Amino acid sequence: MSNKKTGLIIKREYLTRVKKKSFILMTIFAPFLFAGFFSLIIFLAMPKEKDYNILIVDDTTIMYEGMRTILNEEMDKIVKSNNALPEAKRTPIDSSYQFRETTLSYVSALKEFKKEDSKYDYLLHIPSSVISQSTGKANLIYKSAPNSKTEIKITNLINEAREALIMEKEEVDPKKYALINTKVGLTSEESSNLGENGEKLDNKADFKIAAGVGFGFSILILMFILTFGMQVMRGVIEEKTSRIIEVIISSVKPFQIMMGKIVGIGLVGLTQFIFWIVLTGILIIVMSIVVGVNLSPEAVSQMNSVQLNEAAGSEINETLLAILNLPWLAIISSFLVYFLGGYFLYSALYAAIGAAVDSETDTQQFMIPVMLPLMLGLYVTQLSVFTNPAGSAMFWLSMIPFTSPIAMLVRIAMGNAEVWEVLLSITLLVLTFIGTTWIGARIYKTGILMYGKKVTYKDLFKWIRYK
Repeated sequence: MSNKKTGLIIKREYLTRVKKKSFILMTIFAPFLFAGFFSLIIFLAMPKEKDYNILIVDDTTIMYEGMRTILNEEMDKIVKSNNALPEAKRTPIDSSYQFRETTLSYVSALKEFKKEDSKYDYLLHIPSSVISQSTGKANLIYKSAPNSKTEIKITNLINEAREALIMEKEEVDPKKYALINTKVGLTSEESSNLGENGEKLDNKADFKIAAGVGFGFSILILMFILTFGMQVMRGVIEEKTSRIIEVIISSVKPFQIMMGKIVGIGLVGLTQFIFWIVLTGILIIVMSIVVGVNLSPEAVSQMNSVQLNEAAGSEINETLLAILNLPWLAIISSFLVYFLGGYFLYSALYAAIGAAVDSETDTQQFMIPVMLPLMLGLYVTQLSVFTNPAGSAMFWLSMIPFTSPIAMLVRIAMGNAEVWEVLLSITLLVLTFIGTTWIGARIYKTGILMYGKKVTYKDLFKWIRYK
């Protein structure tokens, strides 16, 4: 009979929320809103295509010629590569940077540049020191801040021209210099990804990319816990202040009410998340059909870097390959487990806080200790990923139940967590949930019918000891 009453409360809490228009709209349109929001940010952040007129004051008297030569050579290469391709795949020639040299002094050129009717976007001053000093700097004067592409373009032109001039002056063989000039990179590779003879067995993700994905899921768990935990607390406060709880508690035990509310709201969050996964999967399938790239796990596992490059029509995107080769089954399943475990653990505390106070403004003193472990786990995990990803801090954060929903997902994504560690972490999380539920139920039982009293921590400890 008691289970039936709890089930009725779960059903009421669930249906009341999922039938709301705000829930339906947010569940359906949230993936589109997120995608649109990030697309808008990328669109606004991308440099706009336009012609840049750059006036150069060259104190060296020779750097400008070198820059112009390099720029013309780049244009020739683009033209040749375009002519070798079919018309549909030709890249438009980058002629957006127009350099003009002046015989004016820097001061005079600056005055001309600052005039309202000046046709120049930037004034580039190349001092003579850039030839004699390898650490010298040129000055780029602007009216509107330049984008990173423009700064990189101008910087590269100056450095390439300087190197060419000095090599010619010192009679350095360009081919030998190109061989000596160091451009060595560093690729991190996990030992389990290599066979006995050093051959690559699998295309596993770089641990930094994996950590970033795991950290993103951890933040998602944090948001769910805070969002739906607050819903539990507000629901309890609302029923308490409206005195509805006095009617309900006459036929249902306080523990059943609390658990029904926690489970019902938790199922609402789970429903929303599962719907988002399904909708996101549909969006990916539609986008892959439109773009013409098969991004299914089976296709990706059979597709090498060259094939992906040809299918995407762009340079090889190692980051995309790394993300696609993450252990998504383990990540998603772990996310569900730690989301539910973390939510149940913290929601019991949120319900207890809601029962102990008369209004939401009185919850502040109790909220800080509840939220502190989550915030601490988030920041320490972020720091540990960059300083010591396999250290003891990450291990203990993934074991302590109050922080494991944050830290363990990062370790699972990076492949640093053993199976026994994950099982132990989940066991500790479940046991702690049972403990916090028992504590929360003791507080809920006494506090839910108490009105007009400013509750202190001393009162809470006293209520826990009541029989």
